[in-house]
Amino acid sequence: MTRVHGTHVWLPRPDGFVETTQFPGLGDPRSGAVIAVTELPDAYPVLARGLTAEELAPQGIRLLTREPLRTGVHEGTLLHVEQEQRGVLFDKWMAVLGDARGSVMVVASCRAERAPELSSRLRTLVMAARWEPEAEQPDVPPFLLEAPSGFQPAQRIQHGVLFTESGRVPGPGSEAPYLVVTPLPIASDSLSPRELSEVSLRRMPGVDAVELESAGPVLASGMRGYELVAHGTQRDTGRALFIYQLLLAGPEGYVLVQGRASAVAQEAMLPRMRSAARSVRRTG
Repeated sequence: MTRVHGTHVWLPRPDGFVETTQFPGLGDPRSGAVIAVTELPDAYPVLARGLTAEELAPQGIRLLTREPLRTGVHEGTLLHVEQEQRGVLFDKWMAVLGDARGSVMVVASCRAERAPELSSRLRTLVMAARWEPEAEQPDVPPFLLEAPSGFQPAQRIQHGVLFTESGRVPGPGSEAPYLVVTPLPIASDSLSPRELSEVSLRRMPGVDAVELESAGPVLASGMRGYELVAHGTQRDTGRALFIYQLLLAGPEGYVLVQGRASAVAQEAMLPRMRSAARSVRRTG
């Protein structure tokens, strides 16, 4: 088993697969198959409610099969889906695991025309994924917030960082404000900053009924950015939320900052989140 760089996930290393540099995971240059790992601070029961045909369809994902999955002490769901991306149809196996403290998604994909020879193998690989969220990671997070906003690093999330006021991961149903800073493995010419911002907002996990309040281009830390403020509801509690999001285009690619807090805290929290997001600095 090989630990996926920057994550708490271990995967088998099949012949031909190597570590990717664009995102946490493995890839086979010969077949084009990839396995991507995404760790999330959202509780698994909340995330699992969105793994239905109705919820996935707006993302262009067609659900083929769904079955329960258990890996070690973690419950999960195994999905077989198809998704068209930039005119190419992909066959994907998605293993979603977690508990009340967080979740992980392991997604193996290949072009649909290669599915007859690769799909069964990719299914076996994602089912073998092992998640150990308590395993140690390097002490220095990949991003820091230079402005004195009161947010502290709480948890590394693959190549990104979760920031909270307490420096601890929020529990299930918590309304504690947080910011997540993560790089996006997206080619700069594939989507405009506005398009990518809107896609990222719609895909924000654990949030429903998102409505945009304001949006527009900004300049932060010498980088071009696109800023959004929106409202939504927390999926597991139905409570009203406000959402802050900043997409930055730097020399090493896009960096996404997403924050959320109780709607009643917007007046106090928005200036602090904005200040923190505009002071993001890579450490590596």
